[in-house]
Amino acid sequence: MSDKINILIIHGRIRLGAKLSNMRALRRYINEVLSDTDRSVDLIVLPPFPFTGPVIGYYNGEKRIRDHLRAAAEILSRKMLSSRVLEFLMKLARDYDVHIITGPMIERAGPRLYITSVHIDRYGDLVGKYRKIAVTRTEEAYGINPGKDPGIFIVGSSRARIGVFIDEDLAYSEIFRYIQASEANIIIGFMLPYVSDYFKLVTDENHMMTMEEDPIREFLGVRSRETGLPVILVGGTVESNANPYYAYTRTLPVEPDMGVIESASRGPRDGMSTITMEVNTQTSRPRPLNKRTADLCRRLYQAKKS
Repeated sequence: MSDKINILIIHGRIRLGAKLSNMRALRRYINEVLSDTDRSVDLIVLPPFPFTGPVIGYYNGEKRIRDHLRAAAEILSRKMLSSRVLEFLMKLARDYDVHIITGPMIERAGPRLYITSVHIDRYGDLVGKYRKIAVTRTEEAYGINPGKDPGIFIVGSSRARIGVFIDEDLAYSEIFRYIQASEANIIIGFMLPYVSDYFKLVTDENHMMTMEEDPIREFLGVRSRETGLPVILVGGTVESNANPYYAYTRTLPVEPDMGVIESASRGPRDGMSTITMEVNTQTSRPRPLNKRTADLCRRLYQAKKS
């Protein structure tokens, strides 16, 4: 059993609403990257909303938003393989012999909608889901439901424990304390511009929609220092037919003792690009919590959840 896991993180370039086109582009890009590298890859992390781009805040009119939510929603279930996206992910994992963790997608489970990240193992099986906990008021108004449990995905022969968060979760220390108490080795989160209750949506000097970055950097630094773990916020660029550069969020890797690693960051002009990293599960461990504190974190989270 290896103590190391090699991770390929994709900073995305996503065309709004173009599901099939995004799937083809992503597969083509992954094939090019893996053909050019002489390093083994155990896990590929896909960007947020990798196939459709975000929906809420990206279309005008309530009916149009609800229509696009229905069109974007996937049934992410091992029992009902009726999702073209899920079939695509499973085949991708088998073809390249890699685990896959996706950025959030819109999930339909019966009458409910969630914002969900999934883990597909190297055999093409759906082995984990994380449903965003910190749903915004705007998302709730459009029928998005909150998840119940923080995301911990166990990946590969190294048994690497990956903590997962989605945009607004960044503001909730309880989620990160739970991830810390769960002995994660690294934390990976996802964000594209969205209507937030905590972080400001802005337009930059090039008239592109993004998030005010300084508070996000500060939160990432705090979460990394609190947990003692590397934290990577995965972003990307969203394109539309009306504007080749429509919205973006930077991909920001953060280390507990160094803060944001600027040389590894990716921005709006980087297109579809990658960050590679190796995580040693023996040395990348969370800052120790005594048993009493760890138990209290879990109890507080469970009480808040109920």
